[in-house]
Amino acid sequence: QYLVGRAGAETALSNKSVHDYFKKYTETELANEAHPIQSYLERPLDRIQKYKSLLKELIRNKACNGQNCSLLEEAYAIVSSLQRRSENTHHVSLIENYPATL
Repeated sequence: QYLVGRAGAETALSNKSVHDYFKKYTETELANEAHPIQSYLERPLDRIQKYKSLLKELIRNKACNGQNCSLLEEAYAIVSSLQRRSENTHHVSLIENYPATL
């Protein structure tokens, strides 16, 4: 669900008043943190890549030990398809919300 709303979040951050608010917030409240607000939008995508790497390593280790890793392979396939599915859902929502008649 997050990935679908990412474009909207980026659009909201490009709004001048929202941008000014977060800039002021960053300067005052988050002075000790080195991450800009946009970096938080990337965290779920980074986490998905980390899950893929972990699952791949688990599959490799179980396969080397001769163990059944079909559930891990299924989990890897699901995690691998998340970004593509999110992009497809985003494109569908753009088509559905198109202001003119198709």
